[in-house]
This record gives sequence, structure tokens and C-alpha cells, in this order.
Amino acid sequence: MIKAVVFDMDGVMFDTERQSHQAMLAVGKQLGMPGIEEYSVECLGANSTSVRENFERRYGQMMKQEDFWKATRQYRKDRGQEDDVPIKTGLIELLDYLKEHGYRIAVATSTDYEKVMHNFDVTGVQGRFDAVVCGNMIQHSKPAPDIYLRAAELLGVDPSECMALEDSPNGIRSGAAAGMYTVMIPDMIPATAELLEIASNQVDTLLDIMPLLEKLGGPNRE
Repeated sequence: MIKAVVFDMDGVMFDTERQSHQAMLAVGKQLGMPGIEEYSVECLGANSTSVRENFERRYGQMMKQEDFWKATRQYRKDRGQEDDVPIKTGLIELLDYLKEHGYRIAVATSTDYEKVMHNFDVTGVQGRFDAVVCGNMIQHSKPAPDIYLRAAELLGVDPSECMALEDSPNGIRSGAAAGMYTVMIPDMIPATAELLEIASNQVDTLLDIMPLLEKLGGPNRE
């Protein structure tokens, strides 16, 4: 039985990873940064500390990372993306369903708190969640299970009774390591055989989560 659903944010709730990826590729190519596409993919599901450490290993001798991130922010600003936070298909419908059927709801995202709150305000989903755990609230980033274990603790639900919704390899490994029923909803990275071995299930959109929960049973169908 599933009693709680824990959302990753970027790539699951909002179509923001694509914007970030495009900005990083464009700026990286302009600056002649080798392996920028691989680095961008490695950033998926990683918190700000891991992202900075990885950047320093790869590009620390080339440039200051503050200059790189400033350039990516300017790239998105020039394209009007600062307050453009596209909602993924089925998000609002799923949130309504979870509330109606008595599920506990949380977000476990590697993104820092300030950015999370900005996205919530822009999209109007503020106040929909019983708990929010961000990347700067934990020591170990995904794929470690820490962020999902903390979300379950705040919800007061055993991890085995939680469903984790993820799109990235780091996130899928994190949810599975926490002992949650982990569902992959592919976004930037396709569902490989390796990832499907780790994930409990795979669906196309958030709309597919509702029939899956019906099969698994929930808090008001005991």
C-alpha cells in the first residue's frame, strides 16, 4: 500500500531541466568547454554542492565557475525564461487526486530552497505539499538516499509506503536506495534497461500515476 507520494521537481513537476541544459550547452560551446554535454547530464539530480565540486574538477583551471553560471543565467534571462516554469503534463490533476484521496505529499529536490520557492510561486503550487526537502538541507546528494529518507521522516510515513517520482538516474537510485516504490517518468534521459532494473515501474506522464495508485491501494482504500 502507498500512503505518500514524493515528487522530484525539475523534469518531473516542471519542464525546467531542458531550459537549463540548453543554456549550459550554448554557453559551454561559446566558451570552448570540453565535455559540456556530459557535464550537463551529470548535473541532473545533483545538489548545488556536487555541481560545484564537479565543475571545479572539470573546468577549474579554465575559468571561474561564477562566470559560467552568470552567463547561463543571462542566456535564460535574454530568452525570457526567468519566470517561465512550464508545468509538466498531469501535475495539477495528480496533486488534486492525491489530496482528495488522503495521500501525504512531499517534494524531494536537489534544487536549493530559494529556487524551489520561486518555482512554486510562479506556478501557483505553493501550499500543496506536506513537506519540502531541498538540496541545501541535506549533506549527501542524490543518488544517496538521504533526501528521500528525510522526506519520509517529515511525512511520518515509512519509506516502504512511499512512492518516489523521478526522471534522472541519480534520482531513481536515490529513491530505490531509500526503499521507496520508485517510478521513472523519462524526461531528458530515456528509460534504459539498467534504470528499469532499479526502478519499480515506468510511466509516460504524471497522468499515469493515478491508475497505478489505484492498483497499489491507498490510504482511503484500506
